[in-house]
Amino acid sequence: MLGGEKIVECVPNSPRAGVPTMVEAIAAAVRERKDAPARRSPGDSTKRTVYTFVGRPESVLEGALAAARVAFKLIDMTKQKGEHPRLGALDVCPFIPVATLPWRNVPELSRR
Repeated sequence: MLGGEKIVECVPNSPRAGVPTMVEAIAAAVRERKDAPARRSPGDSTKRTVYTFVGRPESVLEGALAAARVAFKLIDMTKQKGEHPRLGALDVCPFIPVATLPWRNVPELSRR
C-alpha cells in the first residue's frame, strides 16, 4: 500500500456477550481480506468491541460486510448489556479516508 493508492480505514463497533469466540469470528472474517488486517479493542464496561482495519477501498468494504454478516449471525441482541445502547449486531461502521481518497468519495463505499 504505497505510492498513490487509495487507502481507507474502517472502524466498526459491535456489541458482544463476553464470548471471545464471537469476537474472534468477526475479526477472522475481516482478516480473510488480504490487504485489510484487523485489530480489535474490547471494552469491558461497554460490552462492545471496536475493530480497526485499513486497506484498499474494495477490500475494506468487503471486510466490513463480512464482519456485519458474521455479527448478524452470531450476536443475539436480546442478550446484550452494557453502558451504551445498541442498535444492531454491527451498529457503527465508519469509513475514514487515509491516503489519496478524498472525503467526497467515502460515502460511495457506504452506499454499496
